[in-house]
Amino acid sequence: MKLPAVRILLTLALALTLSLWAPALGAADPEPAPIPRTLLSPWQSSAVESMPNLPVLQHIEMVLNHLGYAVEYAAVGTDALPDPGSPDFRRRYAGLVTFFHFESYPTSKAYAAWLARFAATGLPWIALGKFGFLDVIDEAEASSLFAAFGARFSGKREPPLKYRVLHQAPAGLGFERQLTLDGWAPVEINPAKTPGTRQWLDLAYPISQPRCTPVFTSPRFSLAYGNFGLHTDSLKTRHQWLVDPFLFFSEALARDPAVPVPDVAVVNGRRLYFAHVGGKGLGTWSRIDSERYCAEILKEKVLEKYPDLPFGVSIVAAEASPRHLGNDRLVKIARGILQLPNVEPAANSFFHPVSWSDSRLALGSADTRFDPKREILESVAFVQDTLSPGKKIGIFYWTGLAHPSREALRLASADGLLNLGGGDSRFDTDWPSVAYLAPVGRKDGGEIQIYSPTASDAYFTNAWQGPHFGFQRAIETFQRSGAPRVLKPVSAHFHFVSAELEPGLQAIRNVLDWALTQPLAPVFPSDYARAATAWHRARVTRLGASRFRISNARGLFTLRVDSAGKARPDLAGSRGVLGYVNAGEALYLHLDPDRTDDIEVAFSEKSLASAESRPFLISVGGIARGWKSGSRSLQLTLAPYTRGPLVIGGLSKRRVRIASGKKSVEVPVTTGRLSWDFATSSSPLPVVIEF
Repeated sequence: MKLPAVRILLTLALALTLSLWAPALGAADPEPAPIPRTLLSPWQSSAVESMPNLPVLQHIEMVLNHLGYAVEYAAVGTDALPDPGSPDFRRRYAGLVTFFHFESYPTSKAYAAWLARFAATGLPWIALGKFGFLDVIDEAEASSLFAAFGARFSGKREPPLKYRVLHQAPAGLGFERQLTLDGWAPVEINPAKTPGTRQWLDLAYPISQPRCTPVFTSPRFSLAYGNFGLHTDSLKTRHQWLVDPFLFFSEALARDPAVPVPDVAVVNGRRLYFAHVGGKGLGTWSRIDSERYCAEILKEKVLEKYPDLPFGVSIVAAEASPRHLGNDRLVKIARGILQLPNVEPAANSFFHPVSWSDSRLALGSADTRFDPKREILESVAFVQDTLSPGKKIGIFYWTGLAHPSREALRLASADGLLNLGGGDSRFDTDWPSVAYLAPVGRKDGGEIQIYSPTASDAYFTNAWQGPHFGFQRAIETFQRSGAPRVLKPVSAHFHFVSAELEPGLQAIRNVLDWALTQPLAPVFPSDYARAATAWHRARVTRLGASRFRISNARGLFTLRVDSAGKARPDLAGSRGVLGYVNAGEALYLHLDPDRTDDIEVAFSEKSLASAESRPFLISVGGIARGWKSGSRSLQLTLAPYTRGPLVIGGLSKRRVRIASGKKSVEVPVTTGRLSWDFATSSSPLPVVIEF
């Protein structure tokens, strides 16, 4: 009698494992390989309409991003799902993360067979929700499959009348909601008692197998089954974490907190801030003043009223073009807006696609057909040539549902454009979970979509149907996503149409007023998009016990280390590192964003006094460029709209002289540090500090 396919594959897996691991037993590679930062996540295309709707992408990846990992998605049953037996698989991936709502899909058997081959790699599998195959393979096959990952599976059972908690970990459960046992269909599974295994939750119930561990972490396989990880309601619309996802994934991936990870939420010791304006409503008449367009109101009441804040402003070409829906007056208004010194121009499509996946357009006639080249390339050309001849258009904002196809992403990147939009992050009393915070972006093949860090006014106002003041609730998301961990930058995303009514306009001003009271680092949207793109492409390589190389990092502002108290940066032994600051449990390293060579970070166990023996940047509210440190002076240039104070450490003098432009002033140094406040400037601010 023939063995089932899964058993055959598992038998072959043992031999394959030895062949894959054999090179590791020989001579070491002359060049150390980068630490894998990518997790693979298979998905069932028959159950999910498109990649942007995947549960892992929408609700889980942000946590993994914070820990330094990106996620690559591949549909089961397609060529996109990589071969675990390929030579570079282990170099490319750090592990597997899955979340399924069901145990049966049309391609479940193919997925179970692929998973058996994945077991041979020795990489960890982290499973949340359902497994995605239990209803289509028999119990013996499932038992063999789980055994390959070091777990004992005894089958599925009907829900009993009563459960009993045998053990609940003192830390890690009850993160956003308390443990409940209602509505759980039990699966009898237990981890092997091997080093590195931790049982988070043990249950007993009165049937043949008395013990089950639905939540555990181990080196090969970690599980938060059903609703014991990310709790999901019956409609699959509401989510909250039962487990602490930061702790759970850190343990599941055996993450070393001493390894620096790229971070896009902080720049030079301050939380990053930017504002971007979507083009919708440029030509809508405002009811605040019936003789003026919303764009005119927003220009006067927002863009010109906040001259110390930078904005990105985008234009929908058809709304401005006299050949379509616009007129000469709107062209003049748009030109005036994009010429403001605190405005970075952007394109926002031609006919405003509502959906980039099914080609629906918000504007144009019934005969207008969706054309991604026109929406991206021709809209950029119109804004550049007609509205912004003096400022280059370098960024494109996605419209509507903001789910661009791989083709659309490729068109933008091939034209040298950064991109921004989508994600729709909220974290407030209505959406009370970090599960509603989107990741940094979405990888699709070799392309990257950069998400907006916070949802726009459209989501807070129900597409401007009310409450019209709803956008001010973005402040709650800013606050919750900034403590106790800085998970997201502060991003104010609104549209011209919000200036149609006074409550919408006032909500924008309330958000901006709040931002002015916070210790933020204002940048333009392109600065963030460039850093977020570098976040995805950066490679971290361990060169020694306390030395790391970061490649492909141009545009990145920050590295973060989550073991702040164990080591300090060795600035003399590092390259491309301007300074650092401790913030709670995190150590933030400030990078030279313009460095084209690799960055190297070295750490030292020397005392504080020894580590701070040369000038270094502690914090400043913006981007620092052109850092040059000598024996008698320090030179740098602060980007436009940078906010003070500038804090420098490692100084041995009691007083220093600071020259900026035509001004020169002496500043006292206290315990080796100076703190110098300065007026925000719309131009780059050169600074020379003489010791």
